[in-house]
Amino acid sequence: MAAKSHLRETIFNWLTVVNPEGNYLAACQRNQPGTGNWLLDNPDFSDWESGRDNYLWLNAIAGAGKTILSLVGSSTIIRHLKAKYNDTCVAYYFFDFKDNAKQDVKSLLASLLTQTAKDFESLPKPLLELFRRHKLRNPERPTPPTIDELMETLIEVISLHSTIYIVIDALDECSQIRLLLETLCTIFSRLRSNCRLICTSRAEVVIQRVFQRQSIKNLQIPSAAVDHDVAVFVRAVLETDDRLSAYRQGIKDLIATTLTNGAQGMFRWVQCQVDHIRTLRTANDIKHALGRLPPNLDQTYDNILLSVQPGDRELLHKALQLIVFSARPMQMREVAEAVIIEPGTLRIDEDDRLQRPEDLLDIGKSLFVQNHTKDPAAHFLELAHYSVKEYLLSERIKEGQAAAFAIDKTFAEVNNATCLLTYLGLEVFEDTWHAFDAETWESVDKRGTPFEVDFLARQHEQRLEEYPLLLYAAQNCFKHHCRSEVVQCMVSPLIRNLFSGSRSGRFQNMTYTCVYNPLDPVASYARLFRYSLVSIAARFNLSIIVQDLLVSGMHVDYLSPKPDRIESFPEGQTALYRAADFGFADLCKTLIEAGANVQGIMSYDCPLSAAARGGKPAIVRMMLDAGADVVKDARPLCETQLAIWWRYVEENNNSRWRDILDILRYAGAKWSTVGLLAAFSKSTKPLVKCAAEVLLDDSIDNTWTQRENFKCIADKIDTNTLNALQWLAQDEAGPAGLKASLETILHATYESLPSLFIPARFTTLKFHAEEMVAENLIHFYFRRTPSALRDPALHTVTQQSDTLLNALWDNRSHVSRATTFTAGITSVPTPAGNLRESALHTGVEARSWDVKDLIVYGEILRAWARARWDDSYAPFLD
Repeated sequence: MAAKSHLRETIFNWLTVVNPEGNYLAACQRNQPGTGNWLLDNPDFSDWESGRDNYLWLNAIAGAGKTILSLVGSSTIIRHLKAKYNDTCVAYYFFDFKDNAKQDVKSLLASLLTQTAKDFESLPKPLLELFRRHKLRNPERPTPPTIDELMETLIEVISLHSTIYIVIDALDECSQIRLLLETLCTIFSRLRSNCRLICTSRAEVVIQRVFQRQSIKNLQIPSAAVDHDVAVFVRAVLETDDRLSAYRQGIKDLIATTLTNGAQGMFRWVQCQVDHIRTLRTANDIKHALGRLPPNLDQTYDNILLSVQPGDRELLHKALQLIVFSARPMQMREVAEAVIIEPGTLRIDEDDRLQRPEDLLDIGKSLFVQNHTKDPAAHFLELAHYSVKEYLLSERIKEGQAAAFAIDKTFAEVNNATCLLTYLGLEVFEDTWHAFDAETWESVDKRGTPFEVDFLARQHEQRLEEYPLLLYAAQNCFKHHCRSEVVQCMVSPLIRNLFSGSRSGRFQNMTYTCVYNPLDPVASYARLFRYSLVSIAARFNLSIIVQDLLVSGMHVDYLSPKPDRIESFPEGQTALYRAADFGFADLCKTLIEAGANVQGIMSYDCPLSAAARGGKPAIVRMMLDAGADVVKDARPLCETQLAIWWRYVEENNNSRWRDILDILRYAGAKWSTVGLLAAFSKSTKPLVKCAAEVLLDDSIDNTWTQRENFKCIADKIDTNTLNALQWLAQDEAGPAGLKASLETILHATYESLPSLFIPARFTTLKFHAEEMVAENLIHFYFRRTPSALRDPALHTVTQQSDTLLNALWDNRSHVSRATTFTAGITSVPTPAGNLRESALHTGVEARSWDVKDLIVYGEILRAWARARWDDSYAPFLD
């Protein structure tokens, strides 16, 4: 039971990127009782809820309550469904312009898959299969699933529910809107009637056109409904707000009536007016303000910005620039620290700091909101509404009186980078960093952590507390704010300050902050030295710094030496590997011209593999042109080719993966026998699936005497899988010939071992027949019968398998017995298409097969894979 629980937790941790529950709870907190009822009573909503319509699009004009009414509408829907259908799965997701992690399609699919799978007591098989596949590729750190994989698995898991409701909020806040719409269209076309999906967004033209083509019912929030909810909201504020509730009823009625009549369906406009009225001190001031209300949101935001005190305007502008382009939601104390940093600052005067970071809320008024967390010191400061960011970046603001607050992306990023680099360059970080010399390690307590290392960790914790912007600056300055070459050029003196000399205290402090793990301070210290100055500069595409370091005499492949007395030291990677890994083609060219070793200098440093796995054909060609040898160190490249081939299958035969595979093939790259087996076994999954469906269908003759049954199965193989298999086999008859071979091999397998095809033994079919088909495809196309045992790990498992194999082949002497298995490297041979017999009539047939041509060593393959897995995942193979 504990193992299952651990596996469940492991898979969900691997899968989940973001948790939308925080958005849902925040929306519930802002919900006013009595609002949103119009939606639950709407006939279109009732049709959707009952299943008469499976899909519904709830939309509104900009500012018309998408964040409160639609967002709160989403929370109202979710809460209504959870209460009414207690035993039914209700999954939801909130796109959020304030959080980069909640703006992409992959996060949506991963979150929905997690929620839909958690509803089952046992993990759904499609999800287990997805994890098994990625766990096999990298047992220690399973590779992430692709968007296509997530979508296919999600559709399969949804189909397992009797009824399921899905709510997706704020489509227009997705940064990949076209990909999102394509994904939704695919989902719409594939889901069954058991799924009811509702989306909310502003009435964007691109969304409207796509949904019209899909015949998705359109429910626009009516103005009357907004006016009703506005009245409810305003009345609730007037009765609960400490200041406003004290006014006489006549004033409160005037406020409610004026704001409701002036809303014109724009809830955001009402919010801003209420925030302003709260600040007024007399009833006459309120009457005066109500008589001069701005007519729209643009004018409202102008009024807010112009009302800021002159001394606070620069501070507000800095805060807005940072939050609009932040890498993640920023804590209030982080922003409060950033706004006091001036260019050239070397040390922070405590008297310059804001005594109350919450003052930013007072300065920004309705532009900001505070997102509460369990830790009061870590509350987040966020823009109050998407329309705030939109207006600040628009051309409209430049034409008004608040033009000084307009934000230009490049100018803002230069200012943000300047602020963060200045902060990382503070003198205190140079002075308080203590690097350890050999004598330090003399004090190592053999029973635990060295005293000095423990001291360093405590000192760092104190430093993070005293300098609240340090963590954000170290983790995001180069990765996010300095990505543009223009920005790098503008702030190059500050970057050079950090990378100057050998490893300055400032640089050590920045690096240690990025790698610090409070649970393992010794490993944190060791990781500090993993990458050299030049490799870190290459990681962030800092070409200026790379050139400086090379001119100063640093070797292009320099790696930091292992620190004394650190027994476990992680291997680093060269600058070329890092540049190739992240796809920086121009920098790769610079490094190669400077003499970088394109072959790599240690086992985990293969730049060619890094470029190939990253999907960069141009860099792969560049490496080969520079002399990279695809045979010299074949192991990492074989693993890479298999990973690329999987991507080729999963991403709908994406041309860039095909290009890389072709480039490596023409260069003479080798495939391992294990790689071929893994590729063919994976690809036969659709075949095994179809076989199970046929076997379990009582209307079909399960004696399997007719070849048409096998042909029916082969015809159902996924086109993408078939095309990728054809790339491996290079059958002259094309995919049709390959399909005929699959059919023939499956038929021969049945003749040899009909017991594998008994419905009650489907588990045996899944793992034995699948492997047998893969083994025989290799034998047929590559003329490779496993004969040489080269992997020491297989000696024991082979001996254990002999008994099983002997029993399996007892009284079948006419069948080849394979008791050994090769994990060695074998060249992909010339295609065997010329050995095939072309069909003389319709269709394509494989050459004649006899039972004696079959080879079987599935038990050894499973044992080999099990030997490379941890025990908790062995059931996947049994």
